[in-house]
Amino acid sequence: MLSPRLNMVASLVPSGAKIADVGTDHAYLPIFLMENGIAVSAVATDIHKGPIEAANANIAAAGVTGIKTVLCDGLTALSPDQVDTVIIAGMGGDTIAHILSDAEWLKDSDKLLILQPMSSADSARIYLAQNGYSVEKEVCVEDTGRVYPVMTARYCGKTRDISFYESQVGITDKNPTQAEYKYLYSVYTSLSKKAENIKGILRLSDEYRKTVDAVNKLTKILGEKYGL
Repeated sequence: MLSPRLNMVASLVPSGAKIADVGTDHAYLPIFLMENGIAVSAVATDIHKGPIEAANANIAAAGVTGIKTVLCDGLTALSPDQVDTVIIAGMGGDTIAHILSDAEWLKDSDKLLILQPMSSADSARIYLAQNGYSVEKEVCVEDTGRVYPVMTARYCGKTRDISFYESQVGITDKNPTQAEYKYLYSVYTSLSKKAENIKGILRLSDEYRKTVDAVNKLTKILGEKYGL
């Protein structure tokens, strides 16, 4: 069975997808998607030999066909015609942005991105906005005591700069679920600590102002629920 985090990712994969699972680790996700008839083909990539060997063993044990494993950095060994849905889950936002930047062929509205940053989600959101991608959906999932954002995006060709606040919360503040409330509260807590740490540092005055503004906006959203 998939973890709640990977199960949420799987729920966003459209039926009939040709997927690439980047950083596949043990290939649990592509195995699940193929076994359940959600994906019609899968490429599982990883930068390290060990995970690819584990993935091959798990694929063989499951008796699943249609999954190809590739030892490579991100998407560098894949061609555009192989996949229409790219999944990058379980990495930091900076790493996700790097992988996307190395695959210019993703700038195609027919390609769906499903991204699940473990940290620095702001880096992923900023990259998407500044490079012409539009976030279509963003949800949160709780797993082993932490809450993670999961987003889907496509290339739209319209680049934009997003505010500091949007980079921190994405669109999780729109009609939040219980998991999204928990995510927003974790962002609120982190930003509150940051504001306290940089308060009074002249060279960081603009960053302080943006951080406090974001904290105030989150206070309005979370105040009643968390007694802020």
